[in-house]
Amino acid sequence: MSEQYDINDTLECIRAGAALGGVYKALSDGVDWSDLGALVPVATTLPKAIENYQEVPLELADVDSEEQAQIDAEIAKINLSDDVNKAQAVRDFVKAAYYAGKAASHLGV
Repeated sequence: MSEQYDINDTLECIRAGAALGGVYKALSDGVDWSDLGALVPVATTLPKAIENYQEVPLELADVDSEEQAQIDAEIAKINLSDDVNKAQAVRDFVKAAYYAGKAASHLGV
């Protein structure tokens, strides 16, 4: 089967999901001024992730071994504690970005 899709949108969703996870982590102990720094990655990654969110399922259905290695490398960059299942966290991140894109498109954003 030949490649039809790259994984750029999937990688953007992983990055945006990780950024959203960073905001959650920053806010988990209450809100203060130092938490504003966690919003910067979201502001830069989320717009890219939601722009083509609908491509993610197509990209994931068309992943080859080289692309899987790229996904694994992106996952390895995510700073999660050892007790967190990284694979599940990334699935959750991708879902969060995907549904944020879906919501944004319905809202006309």
